[in-house]
Amino acid sequence: KHARHFSEGSDGTFASVDHPSRVVEAPNVKQAPDLSDMPTFTPDGRWANGDINMGASGGHHHHHHHHRRTALVVAVTLVAFVALFGAGAFLFYRSAMNVKTQAAAMASQVGTLQTQILSGSTDDAQATVTSMAAEARSMQDETSGFLWNLASVLPVYGSDISKVRSLASTANDLSENALVPLASQLSGMSLSSVVGEDGTIDVASLSNLASALTDVAPVVARSAATVDDLGSAQLEQIDTPLQEVKGKLDQLNVAVSGAAAVAPLLPSLLGANGQTETYLIVAQNSVEIRSTGGFPGSCGTLSVTDGRLSLGEFMPISWQDGLESPPVTAEEASIFGETLLEAVVGDANTIPDFTRAASIWQWAWQKQTGTTINGVVAVDPVFLQQVLGLVGGLTMSDGSTLDGSNAAEVLSHGIYLTKTPAAQDAYFEEAAKKSFDKLTSSIGTVDLTSLVSTVQTAVQDHRLYIWLADADQQEVLSSFDCSGALSSDETAPELGVYVTDGTGSKMDWYLDLNTQV
Repeated sequence: KHARHFSEGSDGTFASVDHPSRVVEAPNVKQAPDLSDMPTFTPDGRWANGDINMGASGGHHHHHHHHRRTALVVAVTLVAFVALFGAGAFLFYRSAMNVKTQAAAMASQVGTLQTQILSGSTDDAQATVTSMAAEARSMQDETSGFLWNLASVLPVYGSDISKVRSLASTANDLSENALVPLASQLSGMSLSSVVGEDGTIDVASLSNLASALTDVAPVVARSAATVDDLGSAQLEQIDTPLQEVKGKLDQLNVAVSGAAAVAPLLPSLLGANGQTETYLIVAQNSVEIRSTGGFPGSCGTLSVTDGRLSLGEFMPISWQDGLESPPVTAEEASIFGETLLEAVVGDANTIPDFTRAASIWQWAWQKQTGTTINGVVAVDPVFLQQVLGLVGGLTMSDGSTLDGSNAAEVLSHGIYLTKTPAAQDAYFEEAAKKSFDKLTSSIGTVDLTSLVSTVQTAVQDHRLYIWLADADQQEVLSSFDCSGALSSDETAPELGVYVTDGTGSKMDWYLDLNTQV
């Protein structure tokens, strides 16, 4: 009903004008189109509505230009993104290489640190720890940046990146809160400074060390638990060093936690504050085999007051004579022999639980001598030979020698071929005293690495056992192999095969055991 046309104004501009129009209906004439969307001009020359661009060159639809501009923006954005991604990938790669270099430097310093500590070069060890701490801080700073945050949320391998970041954080925590304070405490300390020329042990130094170990043990445990929880990585380049770190941290945790548990006991065990602790030393001879190692043919006491050691008299097993009512249960007597009820103390260690055998020996010695025994230490000739290999050999009064190559054979075999029983007892006592003197006078010069290795081997081979009369101290010791305690966990039963030779022939030098289950 209305039509719109354009009219030119006096100022040369166009304006749309609406006016009524008639609709002429005629054959073959189409209805007029709806022109309501046609563009209009405002008086100031701007478009009022519509999408048609009326330029000087004529009308062009501008959405073609819009599409071209959009495509250009997308292309530029993609190029920029690719460039940015490439730059970011390059920067991340360079950062990862830095972290790898720092980690390799730390790994190499771990071996150096161990050597320095065990050799007594504690001042050098402190410098090494300082360097390791700096590397660890740099690794954590490097892996805490934006690129590492972004990489850790990437699909597939983002979890591996997160594991690397956790390792860096753990290394920094371990360095700052465990290695640095422990190295500071160890500074200036060595085996020779802890054990004097006369064998006196510096209890104060050991107390300080015990305190330091107690402080750092939770940090080491925390670090080991954190790394254990990381599981496995998908990339072999990450998983291989991750598993190596796990193993080393687990070993460190066992060593530190064990040392931290025992260290607080050392001052008391060494007679701190003027107290005297006395220990029964039992020489087990495996040529007359028993469940815990061998017949206790020679025994003596070792007393310590404020770290000063003194060796008492060593006597043959005949000190058992005349004892009554031994602390043996009816079950033990039924299983291991009625001689236990007759106070034959030499048979006490047919009981395979060393804690029971040691408590019977303690009871027997106290009954016979009236001396209070605070613990029992059992050794054998093989362990003595290993110790002499560290401190040097002995020359006996008969001109024979005992050293790191022959002590086990002489004391377990040769002595029975050449000496009478009375001469054997005298030889054992002389060997015990001279070995003790040699050990206390030379221990400060012994390589700590070799000493630790010797003790570890003796414990693993069940040639060194320790039992403590104090229940709380023994509870701490019970978690170590040197306690000789049998498992009492009924949910995890264990099979044990134990051998006792009751012939008294000393012929087990020739015995070879092969147990198959």
